[in-house]
Parts: sequence; C-alpha cells; structure tokens
Amino acid sequence: MPVARHDLGLARTLHASAVGEPGSRYFRVLVEAIRGTACLWLEKEQLLQLALATQELLALSSSEESIPQEEHTEGVPLISIEIQVGQIALGQDRTSSNLFLTAYEANQSNTEEPTVTFEATRQQFRDLAEEAMEVYSAGRPRCPLCGSPVAPEPHTCVRTNGHHPGRPFS
Repeated sequence: MPVARHDLGLARTLHASAVGEPGSRYFRVLVEAIRGTACLWLEKEQLLQLALATQELLALSSSEESIPQEEHTEGVPLISIEIQVGQIALGQDRTSSNLFLTAYEANQSNTEEPTVTFEATRQQFRDLAEEAMEVYSAGRPRCPLCGSPVAPEPHTCVRTNGHHPGRPFS
C-alpha cells in the first residue's frame, strides 16, 4: 500500500452517497476508519469507474476474506479530511486479502505522495461498489439515442439533429 500523507488505517464504515437534486448532485465516498474520517468528493463518472474497478479487482484478486485486525490507536490524534479527488488507485494488501484505496487531490500529480489512503475488507468494498452503482443510477434518465441526461425541460438530441420525435422535419 503506498505511503500517504493521511493513512486512515482499516475502515469501520464505507459508504457512497450523493447530495442535492438530480442534475445538480455532488458525489462522495464517506470513510470512518480507526485513525479518522474522510469525505472524498468525486465526479459522477469517477464514482461509476470506482464501482466498476472495485468489481473487477474483487473478481481478479484472492477471494479469501480476512478477519480485520483492529490496531491500537489510543493516544493517536484522529484525522478528519475532506478532499476533491483527482485520481484514485485501488489495490490488494499483500499481507492480507483486504483491499485499499488511495486518493490524490484534484490539483495533485500522481508522482507526489497520495493525500489519503485506507484499507477495508473485501465485503466492505463489495458493498461500496453496489451502493455506488445505486447512487449513480438514481440520477436523471439518459436519452437512449445520445446518452445525455434528460432534464425536465424538452431534450434536444444531437442524434436527431435537434428535431424532436413527432415533429416533422422541415
């Protein structure tokens, strides 16, 4: 697992959520771990790609569930961090079958040390992927022709050259 500025350790809870109304939602992953908490703000497509990459990593990696080992953290100050994520990396811890997530801030290059990292059990990541897919899918419906989100106002589809169904072409 890469060394990060903020290593939260083993996650106790891990959730994906959205804030706001469809069309103006903000997406996040919330982590509560043994060394602190993190709120990782993501773009909608980043949330989808995180879910898909997690599912792929779970399918390709060791399938043994490890028993989480709580670390002794008495006297260690808790971290509380909130970042806009630029890049995310997923991997599997070599000493256990736990997976880890490493996040870089939006204005940070991946040659620098990551901003935050944490690990969680395979089941926690499996649940996160399912929850992320549900959050992603709960938004506005997509146009079947162009794939753009359809808003309450009339949709002008680029695939129909701006013409609406049922309207005669002139």
